[in-house]
Amino acid sequence: MAENNRISAIFSRNLRRFRTEKKLTQEELAERVGVSNQVISRYELGKMNPSFDTLEKISEVLFVEVYRFFIDEQNSVRVISEQNLDETGRKMLAVLQSSQIAPKYKIER
Repeated sequence: MAENNRISAIFSRNLRRFRTEKKLTQEELAERVGVSNQVISRYELGKMNPSFDTLEKISEVLFVEVYRFFIDEQNSVRVISEQNLDETGRKMLAVLQSSQIAPKYKIER
């Protein structure tokens, strides 16, 4: 579960950054994505993770490729232990592995 928490924290931090870079409020993003502003707030606080359909919508609205939400700019190389991931974490890992940033991640199996 620690891996899931770290990935969720990276996502939350990046979502807030991308949203504010586009000068959108949580309410504006929520309206464009089709969720409530409370849901966007929960995403940004790391209390909730979006479905993949919602993640795609957020990506489209913010003009940010999905994989960029999972880049941890604070560390250049991350070690991810696949055995510690739940289903959502494994799906997020698949996004990372299929992206241009895969070399920045070392996957332990």
